[in-house]
Amino acid sequence: MDLHPDTVERTVAELRAVTGGRARGYVCDVTDPDAVRSVADVVRADVGDPDVVINNAGVVSGATCWTSTTTRSGVPSTSTPWPLLGDPSLLPAMIRTAMGTS
Repeated sequence: MDLHPDTVERTVAELRAVTGGRARGYVCDVTDPDAVRSVADVVRADVGDPDVVINNAGVVSGATCWTSTTTRSGVPSTSTPWPLLGDPSLLPAMIRTAMGTS
């Protein structure tokens, strides 16, 4: 999942080369709650309920947070929403699966 379609396409192609075609990608603006929920619905429709969700969304400046002099205005809005918005829509099924009740 990425905001940029070309990045999604390139990453999926790289993963498919390694996994034999078992990769999917989705375009999503993780700062948009409706987009996050919509993509979660599409993921469930495409592959079923996920067992694991890895939050790797974020903005980095190429420097450590304590040495960077660039503005970090986009960091909270990009790095925070997925766990708060995306996981709640996916979490119930993940909990049921972990508990053996799905």
